[in-house]
Amino acid sequence: MAACMALAVLALCPPCASQQILLDRGVRAAGLWCFPLVTNPKEYLYLPSDGHLGVDKLGGPEFSFVRYVENVKSGETSSTITEGAGGGVLHFLAEYGTPEDQVSKARRALREILDDKEVKLRGPVVFASGRYAIISSVAKVEAPTEEAGSEGTVRKMIAVGNAPVLEGNKIAVSFDLDKRDAQILYNSFQMANPDVSVMFEMQFEGVTDAYDATVDVDWSEVQKDQQFRAGVKLFWVGADVDLAFQRLMRNNTIKLTSRGEHASTEALLNTVYSKLLELLFRKVDEPPPPAQREGALDSLMKLIGGSKTSVFSLTGSYRLKEMNSSGHTVMNFNHQAPAKRASFITFNVGDLYKRYGGSEDYFKAVNLADPVYSQREVLVSVDGSLLADFDRYINSVTVTVKKDHESGTSTVGEVVVDRGTFAEKANRFSVIYGWNNDADRSKWLEYGYRVKWSFRDGGTLEEDWRTTNSPMINVMPPYERREISVEGDPQAMKDAGVKYALVRVNYDFFGRSRSRQVLAKVKGTPIEEKFEIIQPRGEYQYQYEIKWHMADGKEVTRPLSTDASGLIFVDELP
Repeated sequence: MAACMALAVLALCPPCASQQILLDRGVRAAGLWCFPLVTNPKEYLYLPSDGHLGVDKLGGPEFSFVRYVENVKSGETSSTITEGAGGGVLHFLAEYGTPEDQVSKARRALREILDDKEVKLRGPVVFASGRYAIISSVAKVEAPTEEAGSEGTVRKMIAVGNAPVLEGNKIAVSFDLDKRDAQILYNSFQMANPDVSVMFEMQFEGVTDAYDATVDVDWSEVQKDQQFRAGVKLFWVGADVDLAFQRLMRNNTIKLTSRGEHASTEALLNTVYSKLLELLFRKVDEPPPPAQREGALDSLMKLIGGSKTSVFSLTGSYRLKEMNSSGHTVMNFNHQAPAKRASFITFNVGDLYKRYGGSEDYFKAVNLADPVYSQREVLVSVDGSLLADFDRYINSVTVTVKKDHESGTSTVGEVVVDRGTFAEKANRFSVIYGWNNDADRSKWLEYGYRVKWSFRDGGTLEEDWRTTNSPMINVMPPYERREISVEGDPQAMKDAGVKYALVRVNYDFFGRSRSRQVLAKVKGTPIEEKFEIIQPRGEYQYQYEIKWHMADGKEVTRPLSTDASGLIFVDELP
């Protein structure tokens, strides 16, 4: 069995964090992607490129691999030499950054490429968000499967989690391996490139160029497409989405019309794909099901040992939105627009055994004898994305751990996490229980836990008790953020006599109603107002109402409608 944990250590944000970059003007200099600022094209920010294991104060890797054996009776056998039970625990810290000498080389190379000595390389891009993936055939986590006929079973999957957005911050991962996997991994560590690699998928934001280009989406043809017809209930990996877009463009279901010098550049295609992705799909932060995991793993493996950028996610997957649109949707790209891109930083842990195999500080084999003195520390980590939600949505999170011993007694411990304790403990909490006549050592590892949420509006959510033997409880939020986009054609609205539109969105948050309101003014540029709502995980429906205020003083209202697409068009009057 395998379990994974991740801890992100927070740092102060550098001055360049708030600067927007021109996504389509990137320059590759000495191995670094460098992007000019929107406000000053002579000043550039670079994408961090180097991933590696954390380094301790003595200069060694922040890494350990312990193989353990548990002495057990052999039962009825004539052999006096038998094999005990056991397994292994793999633990390491990883981070990304950029060596100073590479930054210096990139600074010189950038000035040479641009033939401009006044160009400055100010510092790193600060990512908007990030995910990590541990790529290994044995170091994986177990999760319940949702496949038909497999209720109560588990499946092995790639370990993924949230990554820190600033250079120099670290993730901490830990895997509890069974005996077979531990032995395979031990032999793998004796090779130059063992079976453990790390990928950081980091999202960064900026502004795209304006292009003399339009995209026409024929919804009737999209809905006729066999893959899209069956795709609502399926997970899509990034490679599948890419191929689907290419197919729809080849058969003119999606028509890209472009003119001028940028008619067929990769930058334009990235901008178009990004908009189509937003229009047709929603991203889910979970790996694809078993039937599709091999394709996703192949894509991950191709990235090992490098830094690349893309529109598509590799650590998560996509779900097709419900398609209620009809006719044609025409999108114009003749204006600069905010957009997101993904940067992939990957590395292999390398020949650790060759350098440190003789030191028990890094590789160790132990015998789990004398259980009387045993105690277990269960680590508790709250998902790093919740830091911004404290004070906004959440008062506190309470994790209660209960260990029922074979003696008939129970050990109960509790951890309360709020904004203050999150920062004070660096998101590292724990509960300890010991031995109390627990003869079954495997069962001794099992315990129960319950998570209780206290929300700012006075509401609470108490989750059910769960049983596990994982060395860490990773508390994930019971909700997810969703982006709602209000869009419209200003010319169509002007022709209809609209002065402005008022959109109100109502949604449920664990039994309490919440609402957001957006004012869409009719100007010369396309309307594209975005805002964020939070909903219980797995629930996507909301209600919205539109009131159009006309130039003649009248008001036209569309009554409350239920939707789940994330798109609200204000240029379609009733």
